[in-house]
Amino acid sequence: MARRIIVLAAGVLVLAGLTVGRSTVLGRLENPVGPTLVKEDVDLGSAQVITWEPELERWPGFEGEGRLALAVTRDCPLQRGGPLKLAVTITGIGPRGGESDRRIREWYLHADAPMDATSGIWESGYGNVHEFGLAGVTIRSFERLHIGVEVVEPDPRLATCFPRLQFSQRHDGTFDELLPTFRVTRDVIFGILVCSLAALMWFAWRRGQ
Repeated sequence: MARRIIVLAAGVLVLAGLTVGRSTVLGRLENPVGPTLVKEDVDLGSAQVITWEPELERWPGFEGEGRLALAVTRDCPLQRGGPLKLAVTITGIGPRGGESDRRIREWYLHADAPMDATSGIWESGYGNVHEFGLAGVTIRSFERLHIGVEVVEPDPRLATCFPRLQFSQRHDGTFDELLPTFRVTRDVIFGILVCSLAALMWFAWRRGQ
């Protein structure tokens, strides 16, 4: 009887391990994008420097490209080339205090004055939100980021637009087309292992008589 209990307990533990492995084996491929980080209640009505250190621990292990944007409600009068003028600095700070400029210098991700009409940086909208891109950012997993948004020329009209800074990951869709195949392969292997485990438990149970 003791052997049967041991066999049953061992089988349950192995099955639990296989189940956890199945749910995590594709990891970031199945859940490629971490949550958008937000700094709310941004004051664009006075000249100042808005500072922010986004909580990168919510993106554990992530390295790659991030995007910083100013988000407002869709009915907001904000537009590029308007009264609002901003300047952005983004500094990566290493474990020993070393600092590096982490702004990406590609034309559609960078401008010294991102709210100018000629900046060429991306814009996007969804639902009741409109985003004005401010900078592309290189993210290193061992660094923390310090973001500074200088309000060079304020626009008090924007107080009613619920302005906020948003920082998001850029998803690399290289493997998206292969993901269904990966899932089928994973589930077939999982099924084979479970069946093999069941057969081994049955054999060991019989031997435990």
